[in-house]
Amino acid sequence: MASEAISVVQLASSNGRGGAARVARELLDGLEARGHRARLLVGRKKGDDPRVSELFDGPVNRLLSRAAGRNLRRALHRRLMPLIANDIALLPGRRLARRPELRQADLIHAHNLHSGFFNLKALPSLAQRWPVVWTLHDMWPITGYFVHAFDCPHWPVGGCDCRLPNSLPPHAWNNSRHLWQLKRRIYARCELHLVAPSEWLAERVAGSMLRHQPLRVVPNGVDTEKLRPADRAAARRRLGLPPDRPVLLWVGRGGARNPWKGWRHLERLVEGWVDEPALFLVVGSDGPPRANVHAAGVVDDPGRLSDCYNASDALLYPSLADNCPLTVLEAMACGLPVVGFATGGIPELVVDGETGYLAPSGDTTELERCLRRLLALDPPARGAMAAAARRRAVTRFGLDRMVESYVELYRELLA
Repeated sequence: MASEAISVVQLASSNGRGGAARVARELLDGLEARGHRARLLVGRKKGDDPRVSELFDGPVNRLLSRAAGRNLRRALHRRLMPLIANDIALLPGRRLARRPELRQADLIHAHNLHSGFFNLKALPSLAQRWPVVWTLHDMWPITGYFVHAFDCPHWPVGGCDCRLPNSLPPHAWNNSRHLWQLKRRIYARCELHLVAPSEWLAERVAGSMLRHQPLRVVPNGVDTEKLRPADRAAARRRLGLPPDRPVLLWVGRGGARNPWKGWRHLERLVEGWVDEPALFLVVGSDGPPRANVHAAGVVDDPGRLSDCYNASDALLYPSLADNCPLTVLEAMACGLPVVGFATGGIPELVVDGETGYLAPSGDTTELERCLRRLLALDPPARGAMAAAARRRAVTRFGLDRMVESYVELYRELLA
C-alpha cells in the first residue's frame, strides 16, 4: 500500500458546524487532493456535496420526509432518544455494513458518534471487516453520557449522579451507569485504533475503559494559507469597527446557551470594562447588550471570519472544557495572541508568555490581569508575540500535517 490510493469512509454526526464536523470535512478534501477516495456518512447533512450521505436516508423515508418538509426518521429518533435515556443503541446497526459507500472501503474513520445517529453496537462487526480509526473529539466515548467530565471523579469507573454542563439533549432520567457498562462491553468485543487530538485527552483515555486499545495523538490542523495575517485597518473597515480602539475577539457558538465557552466570564469582563477603551467583538452570538460590545452574530463565511481575526488585537478564549479547539488554531494562524484559561488541551497550543497568556481555569480575576498585561505590551513586543503565534500554527498545526499524519496511520493499518 506504499503508493496505492486508499478508500476511506468517515462517520460523523454532521458535516456542518462544530470542530469535529470541520475536521471531517477538511480531511475529506485533503484525502481527495492526494488522490485517495473519500466519502462521509453523517447523521445530519448540510449542503449538496455528493461525497456526503445521510445515514437517516432511504427511499421510504425520503418520500415521507419530502411530504412532511423534514426528515421524519431523524426527528423521531431525536424525540425518542431522551425519552428512553439511550443515545447509543436506538438505531438498527446491521444495515450500516451494507451501505454502498462501504463496499469498496479499505477502512473506516469515525469521528463523533454521539447525538443519536449511530448504534455503537455496530462497532464490533464493523471492526471485524475493516480497520476502524476513531478520532475522539471529546470525552463522550469514555463517560456514561457527558461530553466532558469537568471535575467529576466518577467517570473512569461508571456512571454517576453528577450534574454537569452538557451539549447533548438531557435524558428523561439518569441512565449513565447502564450506558457506561454498555460501552465497556462493546469496546471489549472490538479492536479499534484510537486518535486523540491532544495529550490531555490521551491521558484520560489511558485511564478509561478504552485503555487497552492502541492510541496515538494527532493534533487538529487548520489551513494556514487561507488563514494568515492581513491588513488590520482594511479588516476593521469591512466589519465597521473603529480604527483606533483595542479589539478583543470572543468566539463561541450559542453564546449564553453554550456552557463551555466561558460566556459568564465574558460578561463579567464586559461589565467591568465599560469605561475602558477596549471593544469586545463577539462572534457566534448577539453578545451582551453593552456599549463596548460589537456583536457579529453567527459568521459562516470564511472571508468574514478571517476579517474578525485580523481586525482584533487578541483572542479572548475563557473556555471551561476543550480538547484541541480550532478557534485557537485559527487565531494563531492569523497572528493573533490568545488570552484564555489553561483548560484541557489549550496549554498544548498556547505557549504562556510567548504566543499569549493563560490563566488558571475559571479564574476571571487572573484572566483580566492577563488581558491587561497583553494590552500593555509595546508594539514591538506585541508584534513578536503575534509572529510567534503564526509561526507555531504553521509549524505544528498546519492542515497538511494533520492529513499526512492520518494517511500515515492508514498505511500502517493496511500494510
